[in-house]
Amino acid sequence: MTSYAPTDIAYQKQLKQIAREVDYYLVNNTGELENFRDRIKPLAQRWNNYQKAIQEKEKAVLEHWELVKKNPKLQDKNAKSFKQRGWEWDFFYLWNVPHWPDEKVKPPICYMPAELAQIYLKNLKGYIDRNKEKLKTLDEKCSDYQRLQNTITEQQQKYEHVKSKYEKIASKKLKKERFHVEGMWFRYVYSLEEESEKVFGCWRPKLEPVPENPLERLKPTEEDYRSKPKELLTLPRPTDQNEEYERYYIFLSSVHDNCLPEVQQITKDIWPDDLVKVVGCCNNEWFGDKTAFLNSALERVKQLKQPAISGNAGDKKKPKKKLKPLSERAAAILELLKNLPEHRGITGPKILETLDAKSIHIDQSTLTKNIIPELKPYGVKNKPRIGYYIEK
Repeated sequence: MTSYAPTDIAYQKQLKQIAREVDYYLVNNTGELENFRDRIKPLAQRWNNYQKAIQEKEKAVLEHWELVKKNPKLQDKNAKSFKQRGWEWDFFYLWNVPHWPDEKVKPPICYMPAELAQIYLKNLKGYIDRNKEKLKTLDEKCSDYQRLQNTITEQQQKYEHVKSKYEKIASKKLKKERFHVEGMWFRYVYSLEEESEKVFGCWRPKLEPVPENPLERLKPTEEDYRSKPKELLTLPRPTDQNEEYERYYIFLSSVHDNCLPEVQQITKDIWPDDLVKVVGCCNNEWFGDKTAFLNSALERVKQLKQPAISGNAGDKKKPKKKLKPLSERAAAILELLKNLPEHRGITGPKILETLDAKSIHIDQSTLTKNIIPELKPYGVKNKPRIGYYIEK
């Protein structure tokens, strides 16, 4: 049974009270249950798209792993022919290959290329010999002696295992094969400086970008985590009124269903079980006290009383001007500005630095002469000592 500190218990009681008020509102206002459900459907769609994109990426990475096993040159950073094909060098490719749940099938990082076996055996033999010499200097009755003796035994077993495997492969002229080796075999082959690229890195085709995790908009930003105490954590600033109100319905639906499982559930058959769980976690006090936000959200929803999902009253008289599609680099900068904390700007050099880290290379002249003018219709402004920001 989960135990809570007094402050946690008080917070849970507050959430439950808000959940009861949401339920009372739904019961006494015909059509509001369906309105809530319509409002939270877009999140389910974005979540499903995000999960599908992750699965497709994992599938692509696994399929490429089969090529890597057959072609060691794919792990040679100097093999520029792959770059000419438009492929990318991925520093941590093997580390990110999905691990199988079946314990009998080891993750790719556990398989050593046979062509490295001789280096491995030579260096491991050196470790064994040095440990044997050190063992002679220890008292047989001390704990260090027994510990070192056990280490030597394990190393000798590894040595014999790898030697036997390699001899079988070498006899069949299969030096491009890989075979399973227990432990971090690469520590006997490469230095720490080398191993990150030579063990984990490889050339691969460009991967389709994964959309932003929709939950990132339902939690405080990383910058807030680092700079603010828990009680001052807030959600990222909404991009527009649609997102603002969608959040109200999402959080109110979540707290209602999690605190009152015995009543009719808002999210039933709308959100998959994993989404119900992770959104419920966003109400945790660890992400900031949500009671003021939830109370305000319920009042705003009551005042709204089933408004149109997009736009406002003035939009009917004056339709919004259609914006032209953005170039790839302009879109990347717009996304960066949208994710800035409220009342914050970002300087031009900082934009270039951030994009450069994402392999999007732009010079200062292109930014100011071409891209910023392209973004002006989207509300992008610039102020001295503040930088670029989106005017709401």
